[in-house]
Amino acid sequence: MTEGRAVALGGGHGLAAALRSLTKVMDHVSAVVSVADDGGSSGRLVRELGVSPPGDARRCLLALSEESELAEVFAYRFAAGELTGHALGNLILAALADMTGSLAEALSVAGHMLGVKGRGRPAVDGHVRLVADVGGVEVEGQSVLTGTPGIRRIRLEPPDPKANAEALTTIEEADLVAVGPGSLFTSLLPVLCVPEIRDRLAETSVPVVLIANLTVQPGETQGMTIEDHVQVLLDHVGTDVFDAVVVNDGEVDRGEPLAVPQGQRLLGLEILSASLAREHTATHDPDALAAVLATLVRGPTSQR
Repeated sequence: MTEGRAVALGGGHGLAAALRSLTKVMDHVSAVVSVADDGGSSGRLVRELGVSPPGDARRCLLALSEESELAEVFAYRFAAGELTGHALGNLILAALADMTGSLAEALSVAGHMLGVKGRGRPAVDGHVRLVADVGGVEVEGQSVLTGTPGIRRIRLEPPDPKANAEALTTIEEADLVAVGPGSLFTSLLPVLCVPEIRDRLAETSVPVVLIANLTVQPGETQGMTIEDHVQVLLDHVGTDVFDAVVVNDGEVDRGEPLAVPQGQRLLGLEILSASLAREHTATHDPDALAAVLATLVRGPTSQR
């Protein structure tokens, strides 16, 4: 493990996977989390309480606090009654947000409770809605877009949300920035399309690496290649954000694997390839991914 700061951007289970790997690489790891979730427990809390969606933030805290005795409590999900489907950690974060005034402060308190060394920060204060053009028809909402094929571009509503100030500081102080893995349109772009975050990523001199998904996501990225993923990201945020892309060149036991691009570069990004899939799953092996990310720390790829 190296002394330094790493930050992962995104949402969902993919962000948690990146965080687990980064904790093996650097001694201070933080997350900047999407607040576009409008489905499940998070969506219910947004509609009923007007809070920022806590689900993705809860997952990142758990990924950073696996040794905490409280982690299992935060992960508990109710299976009966009016609370069916709610994760207890989501309710705790919603309560803390009400007590402290924001999800950002709630994450600070919860992080202290869980013994997290790094920081979890929402990409923006409040929440954003996703709107996509799909064949000339506007489709709105993260939970709907997850199952919608044919997306090529999304936008945020409001279009110019103000980034959380500490999220920006986390990026500025980082020695390594990881984006993904995760749902392209509904986890990664809701963070990257926040203008102030995009600008900070373009300005940083440290490596910014995309961790590519292992498999095609039915619906959202159906029929897309890794090159398609990268092209969509470049179309949204420009060519001055990413330095490298980490891809899996080993077998994946479940799902439809994303084909490995040929050559040493992909649309201007350095390709870092390794066998990354955990056996019998379609998830990243934390140790294998950590080994690749560690090479960026020892020898930065940024040519800015």
